[in-house]
Amino acid sequence: MVKLKHRFMKIKAFFSKFRNKLFANFIVIAVIPILIVGSLSYVLAYHIAKDRIIDSVSYTSTQLNTSLAERFTQMEDAANVMEYYMYTLILQSDTSLSEQLSTYSNVRNSLFNLSRTFEFGNVSVYTNDQFIFSNEGITFFSFDDLSMRGITIEEMEQQANQLNWSVMHDIKEPFVKYKSNASNHYVSVSKAFQLANKDTLEYIFFIDIPVAEIAKLLEERAIGTSINAYLLDENGQLIIGEDQFVDREMLSEQLNTSDIGKNSTLTVGDATVIIQRNPITQWLLVTEVPNQYIRSNTSVLISILLITLVLTVVVAIISSLFISHNLSKRVNKIAEVIDKIKSNNHSIYDTNMVLPVSNKPEFHDEFDRLSLVFNDMTKKLREDFEQILTMRKMEEKMQFELQQSKINPHFLYNVLDSIKNCQTSGNIEEANQMISRLAKFYRLLLKKENELIPIQEELEIATLFMEIEHINKTNSFTWEIHTDDMIEKFLLPKFVLQPIIENCLKHALYYNGDILHIVISLVYEEDYILIQVKDNGQGIGQEQLMEIRQVLATRKMDSRKFFGLSNVNYRVASFSKCEEPLKMISTPNQGTLVEIRMDQMFPEDGIEEMTP
Repeated sequence: MVKLKHRFMKIKAFFSKFRNKLFANFIVIAVIPILIVGSLSYVLAYHIAKDRIIDSVSYTSTQLNTSLAERFTQMEDAANVMEYYMYTLILQSDTSLSEQLSTYSNVRNSLFNLSRTFEFGNVSVYTNDQFIFSNEGITFFSFDDLSMRGITIEEMEQQANQLNWSVMHDIKEPFVKYKSNASNHYVSVSKAFQLANKDTLEYIFFIDIPVAEIAKLLEERAIGTSINAYLLDENGQLIIGEDQFVDREMLSEQLNTSDIGKNSTLTVGDATVIIQRNPITQWLLVTEVPNQYIRSNTSVLISILLITLVLTVVVAIISSLFISHNLSKRVNKIAEVIDKIKSNNHSIYDTNMVLPVSNKPEFHDEFDRLSLVFNDMTKKLREDFEQILTMRKMEEKMQFELQQSKINPHFLYNVLDSIKNCQTSGNIEEANQMISRLAKFYRLLLKKENELIPIQEELEIATLFMEIEHINKTNSFTWEIHTDDMIEKFLLPKFVLQPIIENCLKHALYYNGDILHIVISLVYEEDYILIQVKDNGQGIGQEQLMEIRQVLATRKMDSRKFFGLSNVNYRVASFSKCEEPLKMISTPNQGTLVEIRMDQMFPEDGIEEMTP
């Protein structure tokens, strides 16, 4: 009894390993072998049926191609006879008028009998105007009448002294011949004859049969409505019929890369294509066999096979679900905990996010070890996350204070330098005014610790700066400010306008006595507030403008060049969803426009939440 119990414990310990459980599960259900055998059986049965169907369709296509070749052979034989008639009528030496009329009458009757015997749709001859019968208008026509067939004599000269096969559409026939003005469509064999010692054609004849006759043959020999047949010319262009199941571009690509013999089979998309070359015209008879047609003809065999396979798989799945139920519970628990942590970082603080572990270490499997590692990892992550969060807040605060400390001294140096110049030049009153405005300027600047201030306060700061510089620059510039109603209540980053205005005064100011004019406007633009600072100054060269735009595109501060603009752009980008928060447009000798787009932010939204 003790040994039996000991063996049982060993077996239990063996199957407590997840890998062994999974291996036993696959042995029990054997889904993969079943699927492989079923798939191979399906493929084998399908290909056997497909080969038989393709052989049958290929045999039928061969018969159809033979019928077409017989009909085209009749036209070819008739063309040979036509050459004899044309020799007696046109190429013999000059004869009297009566002899010409007699020969013409005999030839015309022969052509009529030829057309009736072989049931041709039309027999036409085109000659020079020098013959009295060239304008007969029923069988004989002049070369000028080739336009009724949509071709020119120059095109026929390129094909002289050889039989040519073509499909001609919208041919206009004489009304007296068919008692109708309707256009006809023909399969035509033609020949343009030219003597070796001449540069002009002697005659051209056409033997036509209706396209509908060939189309009817294609329809009659097709197997049901699922098999489609049509004709391509030697260049792969569709001439009779329609392609239904095959993409023409894919077929043309394969025709160009394949050696098409007497009988070829290609796979194009979800269809099999049988191609046979007609020995007379060298046209291609294409028969499309969609794979759906093959599948429908093997449906009974495939259905039995699939039902057996499905039933076997269903039994295997039920067995698998029953056996793997206990295994999946622990996997689902791990997935649930990981998903919660992934979807919400705060869940890492949830003390309930702990995976269960067996109380008996001797029966621990891979899942137990994974749970122990995971629990230790989440505990360590909670500690590290708290430290990183604290350090991140401190870093952001220090970075913002550093940025602010850089821009304020930059402005202060310039103002103190201006005051010094006023004192040196003896303008004590102006220096006192500048000091007074500077004091007020810094009271506004240091009034709040927040990065965001109302637009009204930012305009006061900008106005004070321009008043200080206006005194220093001896009235060399003017300005005006335009705002939309109530826009002063919105927020924007502090100290945004001053660096831009300072750039205007430093780089756009004229030194020839002309007055610089600055226009500041703040307006609503959809979900943004649009701030524009425009001057009529000297402008910026294209090369330097491109450098500025490249720096702005990085949305980073560049302490080496364009510090003021890059600083403003960096801070504005933190409060704007616009792809280009700060944009600069400039034309030399015409002026510069700086545009800032800010999200519309109200004081009640919480300044602290919006500071970077």
